[in-house]
Amino acid sequence: MQPYTPPYTPPTASPPKERGFLLTAFLLLTMMGNMALVGVFLLGSAAAARLSPDPALDPAGAAFATHTHNTLLLLTLLTVANLVFLSGTWMWKQWGVYGYGIVTFAGMLAGMHVARSSVFVNLIWAIVIVMIIVPKWQNFD
Repeated sequence: MQPYTPPYTPPTASPPKERGFLLTAFLLLTMMGNMALVGVFLLGSAAAARLSPDPALDPAGAAFATHTHNTLLLLTLLTVANLVFLSGTWMWKQWGVYGYGIVTFAGMLAGMHVARSSVFVNLIWAIVIVMIIVPKWQNFD
């Protein structure tokens, strides 16, 4: 007598994950905007470095140009990080959502230094993002 072996049943495929129009539009538009921002920030940083006055003649102007150059390089780094995290979100990874949130919060803190009114806009934007992502959260790995 041979032991009972159940018939082979192939594993069932999980249903495809659907992003939906709002999440797809948000991710694509945000990625395209961040790609454009990388170019703008790099051009601005190069211009600030090139047009920096002589520190011996205008120390305040040179310090301002250096500060502008460094700030634009930091913004470039944050924007590239945003692209990485948005790509992770596109691939249904929770680390992409968390990373995007952290970088956006860091950008909001940096924006407070420049314009306090930007905090309100960023908070509204954060609420909209949460409302778009929460219904799809069960699809993220």
